[in-house]
Amino acid sequence: MAQQNRIPDIQVLRGIAILAVVLHHFLTGNLLPWSMPLLTHIQHGFGGDAGVDLFFVISGYVIARQLLPKMEQGDTFATITGFWFRRVQRLWPAAWAWVALILAGTYFYNHSGAWGSVHAAWMSGLAALLQVANFRFQHCFGAYECGAAAVYWSLSLEEQFYLILPWGLAWVRPRWRLPVLAALILSQLIGHLLYTWATYRSLGLICGVTLAVIDRSWPLRERGAALSKGWLLGLFFLLQVPCWSLLAPHWGIRWPLCYNLEALVGTGIVLCAIFLQDGLLRLPGGRWLAWVGDRSYSLYLCHFSAFWLVRETIFRYLPQATPTSLYSAAYLLAFPLMLLMAHVSWIVLERWPLQHWRRKESLAWQFSAAE
Repeated sequence: MAQQNRIPDIQVLRGIAILAVVLHHFLTGNLLPWSMPLLTHIQHGFGGDAGVDLFFVISGYVIARQLLPKMEQGDTFATITGFWFRRVQRLWPAAWAWVALILAGTYFYNHSGAWGSVHAAWMSGLAALLQVANFRFQHCFGAYECGAAAVYWSLSLEEQFYLILPWGLAWVRPRWRLPVLAALILSQLIGHLLYTWATYRSLGLICGVTLAVIDRSWPLRERGAALSKGWLLGLFFLLQVPCWSLLAPHWGIRWPLCYNLEALVGTGIVLCAIFLQDGLLRLPGGRWLAWVGDRSYSLYLCHFSAFWLVRETIFRYLPQATPTSLYSAAYLLAFPLMLLMAHVSWIVLERWPLQHWRRKESLAWQFSAAE
């Protein structure tokens, strides 16, 4: 059932979003030990961090789209607890395995200091385990070392959001859901004036849930069948310009306003993908992006480790690598290594545990393995 409800173009968007985040982290100095003028210029005009907000919109839409009909069919408490249990099954094996691997790298393969300090790694890993990494990240960013597991801030924010969302959907009557969500969106848009929303970068999640609520009463894919695919593709590509530029340093837009603007642009991109009826999948490279999107969670967890593994290896065995030497090309090994690590993680830490648990359980419904 879950597979029948999947929208392949959403997986394409996941692939685009995670590749943008990886490129952003590459451009901000997590792989190369030197800065290059060309990469500096690209980084100055490219806001790859917007991939996080695009992920949030996708996540809110996919989760609420599957959660809403289940809550209307049976016992609310059983549905909510089942939903939380499913998220534990889906997310925790890979998440905590990569925390352990990051700590191992920090201890045993870190002569260059690429992985950061052991103390910071332990503190960031503990914050990730306690699902408060977003609070720690806001406190440490730009002030002191955040640690090797700092990337878990977005996972912690999502877990906090999904701890509350099912109860909100259960308590608010269906006819009041859209007005309540609209009020939340408005509060986020004006909240940047008070600087109160940085830790809760949740507008994308709220916008995704709003799309799902609309989809529940006004099926978006059915409506999209009547729209021009050429115009939708044109709008999709047009939205890429603000999506990857609003967070670029050269615009100088202050956070969290820029995050909120990116969430709104990301909502438009996701809406186009829903309307397009798998049109993105049929574009050149669409299936490869969907392949990356299937592995986007593992790629999110492991890409820093791939960067640091290559950086440490070159420090040990190719110390003569410089920006102008042939050895500098060895840094490019980080990208195929990253994809290989993500694929292995997807098979071993994502698919295998789910298949193992699902053979033993008798629940009548399942959440998508893609979420």
